Amino acid sequence: MTATLARRRRQRTLGAFTAGVIGLAVLPVLGLAAWRTLEDSKEGRDATAGLPDLTLLPPTPGALLGVVDEQGEVTAVALLALAPPRDGQVRGGTVIVVPAGSRVNLADGGVGRLADTYRSGGDEAFVEAAEGLLGVAVTSSFVGGESAVGAILQGYGPVEFLASSAVLDADPDGVEREVVPAGGAVLDGVGLASVLTARRPGDSEMTRLGAVGDLWSSIALRVGVGIGAPVTVPPPATAAPVDVVSPFASFATFSQAFFAGPIGVYRLSAEPVPAGADNPGGIDLIRLNLAQVNLVTATVMPDSVSPPYPSVTFYVRSPLNDPTMTLTAVARLLYGGANVVLVKEDASISAPARNTISFIEEADRDEAEKFAGYLGPDFAVVPADTRIDGVDVILTLGESFRAEVANPAPPQVTTTPVDPASEG
Repeated sequence: MTATLARRRRQRTLGAFTAGVIGLAVLPVLGLAAWRTLEDSKEGRDATAGLPDLTLLPPTPGALLGVVDEQGEVTAVALLALAPPRDGQVRGGTVIVVPAGSRVNLADGGVGRLADTYRSGGDEAFVEAAEGLLGVAVTSSFVGGESAVGAILQGYGPVEFLASSAVLDADPDGVEREVVPAGGAVLDGVGLASVLTARRPGDSEMTRLGAVGDLWSSIALRVGVGIGAPVTVPPPATAAPVDVVSPFASFATFSQAFFAGPIGVYRLSAEPVPAGADNPGGIDLIRLNLAQVNLVTATVMPDSVSPPYPSVTFYVRSPLNDPTMTLTAVARLLYGGANVVLVKEDASISAPARNTISFIEEADRDEAEKFAGYLGPDFAVVPADTRIDGVDVILTLGESFRAEVANPAPPQVTTTPVDPASEG
């Protein structure tokens, strides 16, 4: 992970990830992944005297799927995240539904839609723009038309797709056809792909996004506990690191593992961008809640997160049983310029009285305290009892954070080292 982290830091995409962090809406975020793999991991133990054991993040590769219509336009985008290996097998994961019209910063300095990068630069430009927008490095990708995507999905049908309204498509001459009637239909792989490519001139991206999300939810219900065989991976490392990720560089292998287990579906919050400084062309543009994007990716695919800033990396864990608190904390850290690479809603620990931070390297103290100050002026520094590869600072949200969110204090920092036992 350390070498990977260094490589990712060299590939930062500051502009795409920073834009829009200010003023993010705070929305509930569901728990998305089981973390027993991380908690039970003992591989990579460090023999350095006096330091806590080193825990490696479980491999959580991601793949990008882009669906292209007959006019060569990307009409649907999904980020697929594999679940961590369990008992030597990889199966299932999470679909993150990404609006094709998401606002991205283009290479020429302008603003455009994520889908437009495919038309102007092909697969490579599209994948690179998506990685920058979502703050991840994907292991594999597939960008294809209706027939190619239909072939991938064919083995997971028939799917009962319940449509709240008719799904309509139009050919280049504007002639409309009904793809799925109101009320839904039972679809095979090609039928599923046809919903993902359906697009009429004048239909807003926000309207299409609902149908795309409903379709993925229908696929997840059909897959249930899994269809097909999982992918077997090497056992945990005992001396040298074991490469678990490269087998999934093949999208075929990735999709086999993905559909072999339960699938969660996450729909990113989005809002249209009105014509103006953020949308000078007045196009059908969508703004994502980038703090929510970071929270979701750092929850379900932390090993693939690409830190956007040249600063310390945070593991944010919350025993507060309130996902809105977690999202607020992530948003404030991003606003301050910190990296969040791992997030967990953790009911297994007691909430401390106030936010606590811990770190291994004393050189990280100043940055850790500066960023912790964005979450409130009073916090505790406690000795580190956990060391996670790729994580510089562990932040545990405390009960005082609730009051801070309700009545934010000015952004100043005072800190008092305390005995961790006194923090509950």
